[in-house]
Amino acid sequence: MILFRKIFLFLIFNQLVFVSCQSKKEKASIDIDLSVKPSNINSMSGFLHYQDIKTLDSDIKKLKPKYWRIGWSFNSMEEIDYMRKNNITPIMVVSDKYGYPYETHKKWEDPLKTDKLVVLLKNMYQQMGNSVIYDIWNESSFEEKEFFSIFKKAHDIIRSQPGGDKALISGPSYDKYDPKQIDRFLQFCLDNNVRLDVMSWHEWRYGDKEFQDIKKDIAELKVILSNRYAKVGVKKIILNEVVFADIQFNPTEILQTLKSLEESGIDGACKACWEESNGVSNCNNNSMDGILDQKGKPRSAWWAYKLYNLSLQNRVRAHSDESNLIPFVSYDDKNIHLIVANNSKYNINQVRISAKNLLKNKDLKKYKNFNLKVYQIPNTGENVLLEPKLLSSKQMKLTNNQLIYNLTDTGSKTLYYLVLSGK
Repeated sequence: MILFRKIFLFLIFNQLVFVSCQSKKEKASIDIDLSVKPSNINSMSGFLHYQDIKTLDSDIKKLKPKYWRIGWSFNSMEEIDYMRKNNITPIMVVSDKYGYPYETHKKWEDPLKTDKLVVLLKNMYQQMGNSVIYDIWNESSFEEKEFFSIFKKAHDIIRSQPGGDKALISGPSYDKYDPKQIDRFLQFCLDNNVRLDVMSWHEWRYGDKEFQDIKKDIAELKVILSNRYAKVGVKKIILNEVVFADIQFNPTEILQTLKSLEESGIDGACKACWEESNGVSNCNNNSMDGILDQKGKPRSAWWAYKLYNLSLQNRVRAHSDESNLIPFVSYDDKNIHLIVANNSKYNINQVRISAKNLLKNKDLKKYKNFNLKVYQIPNTGENVLLEPKLLSSKQMKLTNNQLIYNLTDTGSKTLYYLVLSGK
């Protein structure tokens, strides 16, 4: 019995050591070149729905979303005008205004057998004109042939209106990417003179391998859009619902999603909304799809979008040797902003950050010394995070046109914000 206990304790000890080793990684590195700017960076910041968009004004000015997908939440043209003034392109979900077969509380009228769709779209276009993107149907549950017919009918109604030839029409807004299903839809558009301006679907995949699959799928889709289906006329790809429920509050998962979509070369994306742990949907509680709590206070996911927006101006090249360690680097006339999202399963003991060619940057070359502040943004889930936590502040000196800093004890699924201020 004593021997058995010793063997058992030995095995448990070794298992704990093995797990501990597996949860840590010794080193990683991030290389930054302040003289190289990536080209064609499109913002992936976008949202769904609201209750009162004007009460979100402060957040909107800080996050600067590019697209906002609306439908049932839309009330007046004042909201459209407000979005346009803030450089937001509204995406109007026509089916939200039409109604769905599963809404049993009211009688549903088949759009192919009644004039309801004609009346709706004529009134909608008269009111909105070309100030919105028309997203015909959300996650169709129809038989494919029926859906295609509804889509064409809606398309033809919009195009027949004065100025409708210039309207932007989006689809098919399927609930996932299925290349065969997409191909059949595009073939229908080609065969039936349907001009599709914006290709859209909902993208729920996440994780390193899945992100590579998304990039591959989009690259292949772009080839057929520019060749076989060039006459369909697709100008943009917008994924109008992204970020799956399981990762909706996680700042590092969100940033890796946005970075991967950026790298795929699409035009934009909108964060999806989901049910929260209390059973309340963040689609309709004015929380910007859950990045705010129900009182309008920021969660760590809000900070991910805030810092992401900061990274879009004057973005420079940054490369990590760890695929799940995501860097965003940008600058202004006095500061270098570095966002480091450790979305790996490891705590990394040391991340070596090397920034070169500061003297080649016309805005920063006047500085020889910098003050570095390091902030931490943990994954707070549904809890509020009013401010990032300041971890350290120190003086840095430029040596041989280069700055080197070691970020230590980088936690798994934790976001870091480093700001270098010239002195």
